[in-house]
Parts: sequence; structure tokens; C-alpha cells
Amino acid sequence: MTVRYGRINLYLGTFPDGAGSVWATTTDLLGQGLVDLVNVFDPDVVVLGGGVTRAGELLLGPVRNVVRADVLGPAARRVVITTAELGEAVGVVGAAAARERARPSPSGCELRKGGVPCRTG
Repeated sequence: MTVRYGRINLYLGTFPDGAGSVWATTTDLLGQGLVDLVNVFDPDVVVLGGGVTRAGELLLGPVRNVVRADVLGPAARRVVITTAELGEAVGVVGAAAARERARPSPSGCELRKGGVPCRTG
């Protein structure tokens, strides 16, 4: 099975020419970044998005292992690490949502925090 991400092909189960060590370093660094976030913010769920998440468990397995090994306290057992349902479209959808939120309303009344409209009159 091949996962295509831009010009990168990940051959699941086979890593030619040292790609395995590159992938291991990549998943370790991603895992360490998540360890920091989980230790600081203590989320219940971490959602990863983007095209590389098509690698599925090849990505998630090693990342989860790093998080479980290095997160402090009970958060290591509790936090769920999963992929976004939107997959690689998550960035585009998020950017469109941010742009829509930043757009001034036709009435000149901006949305308050949380998307609650302000009163007009």
C-alpha cells in the first residue's frame, strides 16, 4: 500500500534508503511536540490533520507511544490522539472559517467572541 503526500510516497511496511530513520525521527519530534502541548493544556483529545495523516497508524502508533511514555501524570493514559475527519482538507476549511469570522458584517456589527451577534439598535 502506498500513501501519497505531495512528492513523498510512503511505502507502508517498507522504507528504502534510510527513509525509516527519517520517519522515526519525524514521528518522535511530532510526539515530543504533542507531549509539550498535553503537559501544558491537558486536553482530552488531540486531533491531527493534513495529508500526512493518511499514513494512519504508521503515523499515529509511534506518536501515541511517545506521548504515553513522556506525558506527565494521568493525562498520558487519558488523552486520545486521532486524525481529523476532514483529512487533508482541514487546513483549507479552517482558513475559510477564519476568513469568514474576520469578515466585517454588512450591518457594521461585528460578531462577539464565540460567534454571538451583537445587537443592532
